[in-house]
Amino acid sequence: MTYSIETANKSDKKSIQRFYKQQSYSARFLGADVTYLVRENREIIASAIVSFQNSYPFLHALVVDKNFQGRGIAKTLLAKAKVHHPQLYCFCKNDLASFYQKKQFVIIDDASLPEELRQRYLAYGKKQQLVAMYYNNQ
Repeated sequence: MTYSIETANKSDKKSIQRFYKQQSYSARFLGADVTYLVRENREIIASAIVSFQNSYPFLHALVVDKNFQGRGIAKTLLAKAKVHHPQLYCFCKNDLASFYQKKQFVIIDDASLPEELRQRYLAYGKKQQLVAMYYNNQ
């Protein structure tokens, strides 16, 4: 099955927050955000957020409903984000690093992050071990 991706608008915000809560995922909008969604029967089944930290595009909250995983939806969402954002930073758990590497992201050390993202990375890293990654298609 082919899934279509849409760019969320402000009226989708509560539905997006409800989706993340249902998936037991803590996601917040950081200000200047673009959210990409996949729906089935009007219900959100996947979402990803790109936020801008002082013009640095930061991909986060790429989540697919557990009942729809393994169908290439995350790959499709990521491809959409990459089309609109030729540079992306993201932080992921160790077990997801290979997924991003297959999609042309490279592992970077925290010293390579813009300062705003580095501070966020260090704060997140206190709760769980993460890998900083970068995609550049410019």
